[in-house]
Amino acid sequence: MSDITIDFLLSLPIREILNQIYAHGESHQFPDHF
Repeated sequence: MSDITIDFLLSLPIREILNQIYAHGESHQFPDHF
């Protein structure tokens, strides 16, 4: 993985994306302290 890709991923609303993935995949919600 290149630094550009990492920077791009870090620029995204990661918690919101993970919340959506978890909401669709399971009933779990991602921890607020993430």
